[in-house]
Amino acid sequence: MAHQGCHSSGNKKKARIIGAIVGAAALTYVANQEFINSPSRSAGVTVRKMGLSALGGGLAGLLAGSAVSHVSFNARVIRPMDRSGSTTNLFQQLKPFSVKYQQEMISRVAEKDRRFIRQALVRVSVSPP
Repeated sequence: MAHQGCHSSGNKKKARIIGAIVGAAALTYVANQEFINSPSRSAGVTVRKMGLSALGGGLAGLLAGSAVSHVSFNARVIRPMDRSGSTTNLFQQLKPFSVKYQQEMISRVAEKDRRFIRQALVRVSVSPP
C-alpha cells in the first residue's frame, strides 16, 4: 500500500514562501519601473501603490508557488506494511511496475484477443449462408 511522505509538507510550504517573495519582488520591480517613467505627484500615493503592488505580487506568487508545489512535490513513498518479510512484501508491491510483469500482462491480453478473433472467424465460417 502506498503511503504519502509527511516530510513533503515542508517543501510545499517553502515553495509557497519562495513564490510569494519572488512574486512580490517582481511586481514591485515592475511598478517601480512604471513610477520612474511616469512619477506621481505625491510620495504618499507612490508608497501606497508600491505597497499594493508588493501585496498583489506576493499573493499571486503564493498562489503560483502553491500550484507548483502540488505538481512538483506530490510524491508517494512505498514502504513495507510489516517489518517481517519486508523484502517479499516490498517486492509484491513493486511487481506491477516491473517490465517483465507488464510484458506478461500484454502477452495475456494479446492471447485473449487472438482467441476471440479465432472464435469470431470460426462462427462466421460455420454460419449458414
